[in-house]
Amino acid sequence: MLMTLLFCASTSLSVDDLTQPLTAPIERASTLGKKARLWQQEQAAQYSEQQQALAQIYWTEFQIEKLQRQIAQQQRQIDALNDDLANIAAIARQLEPSLEVWYARLEQQIHDDLPFLTEERQRRLALFRQSLDNADVSQAERFRHLMEVIQIEVEQGYGTVVAQQRIVIDGQSRQVQSFRLGRLLWLAQTADGSLNAYFDPARAQWQPLDDRYRQAIRSAIAISQNQQRAELLPLPLPGGRS
Repeated sequence: MLMTLLFCASTSLSVDDLTQPLTAPIERASTLGKKARLWQQEQAAQYSEQQQALAQIYWTEFQIEKLQRQIAQQQRQIDALNDDLANIAAIARQLEPSLEVWYARLEQQIHDDLPFLTEERQRRLALFRQSLDNADVSQAERFRHLMEVIQIEVEQGYGTVVAQQRIVIDGQSRQVQSFRLGRLLWLAQTADGSLNAYFDPARAQWQPLDDRYRQAIRSAIAISQNQQRAELLPLPLPGGRS
């Protein structure tokens, strides 16, 4: 700096005269530097925007493929449901006559069966008939009624039942204790054991039994009521007395 001042003093030149030629290039270089930095920033921003746009495109394509797979899966489910509906319609058409056949079988069975719980069984069958005749009842509900009737009929065909009731035998009404072995056998005995009888399905009436069955019937009733240990008993076979 001292040398510059001495040079200026000897040549009568000012400091501004000397620094002026250097200032302009420096300013131009500074301006160019700023422009370069701005250009770099703009390029970086554009690159970032391009990357974001590219990422968005990839994400959109992924979502589209995902939706396409979901649509294809849903279409397969729709096709399967349509097949099921067609099968259900076919089954429904086949079910209606089948329900009528089952009703006829149940009606015949109750008619030919031992006449136990007759009113209850007829009432249950009548409700099933009403569901068949009612157009507002669905086939599913009708089928449920059928299964209910069949289940109860099957349950009543097993086990033993002891009850107090009146029967008509030889034209006379008698109070007896009855013993029913499912649908296989139905026996009756008065309290004093003077009358022993069995129900004959072929004749649809009560028939007297020999006195030799008195103790066997008494034991069958006691075993059914858990009053005696189980044992083999000489009971009459259905349709006969031996």
